[in-house]
Amino acid sequence: MGTSLYGVIPVGKRLKIVEIFGYSTKGIPGLEIVGLKNLARPIREKFVYLGKTKEVTCPLRRYVLCVESALDSDKFTEDELRYLEFPLLLLYWSLAGIVQIGNLSDCFASGRIDPQGVMSPYEFSSEALHWLAAKGARSPLRLLAP
Repeated sequence: MGTSLYGVIPVGKRLKIVEIFGYSTKGIPGLEIVGLKNLARPIREKFVYLGKTKEVTCPLRRYVLCVESALDSDKFTEDELRYLEFPLLLLYWSLAGIVQIGNLSDCFASGRIDPQGVMSPYEFSSEALHWLAAKGARSPLRLLAP
């Protein structure tokens, strides 16, 4: 099973759109995040911690989340890349069946999550929302926010 969505990274006054995709298999259980270099492990551990403290149980499967390789994560600060935490967690929990969303492929999201599970979404201007909505290849993109 696999799915994808778009993550948005605010960089100064600009927005960078990156595709995030993931899949699950019956391999060795665990979560793997690819494409964020040094930030992948702290984010993975945060998701595991949130699952344990919030008593969210994921089926024992192998989950792989991948940030599109066109993103050169060295060009972004750790602070900017943390805006991918919400879309990554949403994708992970969607693959695990915890969050029931039929289709994420035409959606975008951006936000941070602290270790207590409190989300801090990026606040888009109305111009940015219109610009992002028009970026969908198949249909207008939809914003996912808490």
